[in-house]
Amino acid sequence: MLRILYNLNKNFLTIGTGMVYYLLRVLRKASYLIFGFILFFGLPASADMPGNTPRSDVTVTIKNVQLLGGYVLHVLDYDKDIIIAHDTVYNIYASRGVPHSIMIWAVQNSSTTDSLFFDEFQQNNYVVELKGVSGKNILYDLKQTPVSTGDAADSLVNGAADVSLADIWKTNELLIGISFVALLGLIFYFLWRKKKKGKGNIDAAL
Repeated sequence: MLRILYNLNKNFLTIGTGMVYYLLRVLRKASYLIFGFILFFGLPASADMPGNTPRSDVTVTIKNVQLLGGYVLHVLDYDKDIIIAHDTVYNIYASRGVPHSIMIWAVQNSSTTDSLFFDEFQQNNYVVELKGVSGKNILYDLKQTPVSTGDAADSLVNGAADVSLADIWKTNELLIGISFVALLGLIFYFLWRKKKKGKGNIDAAL
């Protein structure tokens, strides 16, 4: 009788240790999945964090391009390299998240100037009056004027589509949450089935 009790306790301890080890392995794998969900769905949502309110488009008015002489003026907007051959009013379209910025520089043969940077985050329109090039520097005068109230109102109207997209995203978040709960339920059901089968094998051995 004592021998049977000893073997029974030993088997339960062995099965218990194995179940704990197996559970830790499953939870570790589940944590990778959870981290993947957070990384994949959390990063896009971070672009619309509190404080990133709708902003207005701004303009960069570039004057006196001819004073650059033989230099060719370039504007880099995201991955687009645009050549400015004459006086231009360039629009920087507003962003709700990371500020939209552009880079301006001039090139003549193998000589390249330092770059000028402008963005829409400060909500100022810019007027750049070019004076020429000296060494690596573009010479210019800069004037800034705040975006008007009317422009801000237009931005809010244009942002209506973004609001509707946010509503769709909230619906998707709900569906993702339901799917995640269902996934956890399947994991626990799988563990319960494994435990039940393990008990059956012990009874058969005894």
